[in-house]
Amino acid sequence: MFQTKVEFVASGNVDDYTAAVQDEIIGNFATLLGVDASRISIEIVAASVRIIVTITSPTSSAASTLESTVTTQLNTVAAVTSTIMPAGFTVETVPVVETTEVLVSSISPPPPSTTSDDAAGGLSGGIIVVIILGVLVLIGGPAGYVYYQNNQKKDKDKEPPTAGDVRMPDGSKRSDIRQKV
Repeated sequence: MFQTKVEFVASGNVDDYTAAVQDEIIGNFATLLGVDASRISIEIVAASVRIIVTITSPTSSAASTLESTVTTQLNTVAAVTSTIMPAGFTVETVPVVETTEVLVSSISPPPPSTTSDDAAGGLSGGIIVVIILGVLVLIGGPAGYVYYQNNQKKDKDKEPPTAGDVRMPDGSKRSDIRQKV
């Protein structure tokens, strides 16, 4: 992006340059240069009244064209007064015109951290709780199943044998079909 600055001194006080007067000056520059008024900004500074008009251009060649137009069209105090200034305002100096390149960064900064733990590189409390619960489920689930199975086996072992039952070495029961005589 390129900016062409047009700076000149005009009569009056800073307070004389109301928003309406500034809009008129911007409109006059837009008409003279054939650019949209949204590309033009104005700054009114005390020193008698110093007026700084900045026109933004997308390319170097467009900025050079603007600079050339301002230099040739506004080369006298009378030309600036009659072309740019509202009625009742006069210019005291010929404009100084300067074009500069303005670098615009397209890289956005990272969004601000929402917690102090994140800024320090730590984990938030919610994430830690989820991790702990996940570990408990992964370890506790199988451990609980094994515990349940062992208790079921012990409960079977505690059952009193009935008449004719034979306890096998693996812990299972088998009914003895032989009867005592």
